[in-house]
Amino acid sequence: MKWSGRGDTLTAGEPATCVFAPGSVRLHLNLQTTPTSAVNRWTGTVSMMDPVPGGVRLFAAEHPEIAVDCPSTTALTLGIRPGVQLAFSIDADDVSVRRSR
Repeated sequence: MKWSGRGDTLTAGEPATCVFAPGSVRLHLNLQTTPTSAVNRWTGTVSMMDPVPGGVRLFAAEHPEIAVDCPSTTALTLGIRPGVQLAFSIDADDVSVRRSR
């Protein structure tokens, strides 16, 4: 995945880490409803759900290293459960990019 955010300026292919608050990610039922202005977008199948205060922390099978927090009401409204395909997006302003050492 290619990420955009604030922080270090990198050259193509340079290793880096990207950090963001799990609650900054927005969820969509399909990629067509993901805002095109969000440069950081990906899709995934919910593989695991862990309880957190006020909601659930989601993990996708395709990107198990990315945690996404979701309010309980959103999870219920969208029918989120293991096996559901979602589109995820996060604004570049919410992502911190740091060069790996």
